[in-house]
Amino acid sequence: MQPTPSQIKEITEQLDCGFCCYYNKISGEVVSIPDFEDTIDDIAEFYGEDLAKIKKDKKNFVIITKPSSREGFEIMEDFAQQLTDEMLQKKLLDALEKKRPFAHFKAIIEDASDYRQQWFDFKLMKLQVYILNQIPKVKQQ
Repeated sequence: MQPTPSQIKEITEQLDCGFCCYYNKISGEVVSIPDFEDTIDDIAEFYGEDLAKIKKDKKNFVIITKPSSREGFEIMEDFAQQLTDEMLQKKLLDALEKKRPFAHFKAIIEDASDYRQQWFDFKLMKLQVYILNQIPKVKQQ
């Protein structure tokens, strides 16, 4: 079972907030748990029920993690490359060459009000494709 557009949106938002998502490829259920790298020690206290559910049916759950830094960088680079505003394109590509490229890119986008929403839409579209690529196709029985 492939996720619905609303589930993909939910997964995208959860990843953006620092969660890992687990998608049950049979039932279509989405379970979100804080990313273990960034989380508190007593995660079982708050997410024990969800963790048990995933452990019990782990063969049917697919973990969906946020894109790596490299993949995030490539999304920003792809966005800059497709712009028709050559001045903004140059600023963004230059920002990606500096130390702390994510912060510089974000600052430029925040100041480019005409392109800010375009960036969010582009990023959302790329993340949706990224999410779908992590979920294997399941044959209906």
